[in-house]
Amino acid sequence: MSARDRIVLRDVELHALIGVYAHERAVPRRLRLQLELACDVRRAAATDTLADTLDYDAIVQRLRVLAVQERPALLETFAQRIAVVLQDEFGVAALRLRLEKPGAVPGAAWVGIALERGDWAG
Repeated sequence: MSARDRIVLRDVELHALIGVYAHERAVPRRLRLQLELACDVRRAAATDTLADTLDYDAIVQRLRVLAVQERPALLETFAQRIAVVLQDEFGVAALRLRLEKPGAVPGAAWVGIALERGDWAG
């Protein structure tokens, strides 16, 4: 794999029941997800075939389902579960993700967690 190639998804909106406080768990919260997924795009570029690359629509749909199914207290837990799904179900060898929770802390636009998984050296 060429570690220089990446599929990038920005500002993916997810809705989840997440938080440690009761008021956070009453109504689904809006989360934003930033992703960089290592993916050698040479074959897809040559064949112009979706099957030869990461299907980012399928990824987003799967993560939206995960957001509804999971009910973690911590962003750290949900971010790790996202990373596991991307690696186990989509075969992503390396990824960077940032999960943002807008409005969680007064005076801050958002709080979040950033994870990096896998070998970017390829």
